[in-house]
Amino acid sequence: MNRSDFLRRLHQARMPLLVIAAALLLLLGTGNRSGVRETASQAENNIASAAVAEEEQRLAQTLQAIDGVGKTRVLLSVHVSAQTDYLKDEDQTVVLSAGGGKQQALVFRTRGAEYLGAVIVCEGGDDPNAKWSVLEAVSNFTGLRADQITVLKLQQS
Repeated sequence: MNRSDFLRRLHQARMPLLVIAAALLLLLGTGNRSGVRETASQAENNIASAAVAEEEQRLAQTLQAIDGVGKTRVLLSVHVSAQTDYLKDEDQTVVLSAGGGKQQALVFRTRGAEYLGAVIVCEGGDDPNAKWSVLEAVSNFTGLRADQITVLKLQQS
């Protein structure tokens, strides 16, 4: 299975993955908290990694549409893929009871990826105009400065 097939299948499976992650988060309020939290954390990391791969693909597709850029590959370096902070009261997570024994933690804030750098390899990587357009687009998309973005020429195959 190649990368594009994998990403297409992952995109199709995004909703079931989110449902599984939500179910794991609901379990945090019951039973063995440390094991469930660890499993929920792993699920969140897997979803976050998939989200970064999806962002790389979206960015690559967008960059390829720029005149002179051509075929493109994108690698994004992230510090925190995604993080969810829960509302706390005196160091304990605030949980709502939904009836029937169901509980749900209240989300305080969700933070997305914090980008550290980007490597863009494209056919037009040696063209100054294309390179400038790529730098500008990646900077606007990620919030990175130009010195955190590297644009290289794609090797001819």
